[in-house]
Amino acid sequence: MLAHAGDPRAAEVLAAANAELQAHATAITDATLRHGFLNDIPERREIVAAFRSFAPSIMKPR
Repeated sequence: MLAHAGDPRAAEVLAAANAELQAHATAITDATLRHGFLNDIPERREIVAAFRSFAPSIMKPR
C-alpha cells in the first residue's frame, strides 16, 4: 500500500478507488447484490476498509 511506503499520493489514490467502487455500488439497486459487490471480493473489501480507517485524515473540511 502506498500509505505504508510513505507515498504522498496514497490518500488521493485511495479516495479515487473508493469513489469508483461506491459509484458502481450505487448503481446496483438490490441491497444484497450491492453488499456482495463491495464485500465478496477481497480487494474491494480492503479498499473500503482502508478508506474508512484512513478517511478522517484525507477528508477536507468544507
